[in-house]
Amino acid sequence: MRIRICSDIISFLEDLEKIYRLLRKKNVESNYIFIIGAFSKIFEEESQIRLEELHETASGAVNAIVSLLGEAIEKKRGHEIDTKVLLYELVSFAEIFNRLSPDLTFSDEIIELLAPPLIKRFGKEEPMRKSEHS
Repeated sequence: MRIRICSDIISFLEDLEKIYRLLRKKNVESNYIFIIGAFSKIFEEESQIRLEELHETASGAVNAIVSLLGEAIEKKRGHEIDTKVLLYELVSFAEIFNRLSPDLTFSDEIIELLAPPLIKRFGKEEPMRKSEHS
């Protein structure tokens, strides 16, 4: 997600420059890094909203995928699996799926939707995100 935020910011660099120059013309104390940080926060909030909306509309499909994927991972690795290994298996599955099905792929948002219920299925706690620490 951070890579996507960075690419979004890069695509808006020209607009950010204009905002920065306008603020400077108005004699407003401005910090370019703070402006970028504000945009980054907005992108992250919008991404979180999209993720929550996607979760609401796709919960049935998510549960079905988690059930099948969980069974496959359990057969391969057992039920007592480390969270990092579990997430590795999820990402590996998504990579293989995306290679075999380039028209219908697992995006980062879909992986983020699948991870929490998959982690919960194995009785693990979801690692806290940095934004939840503050």
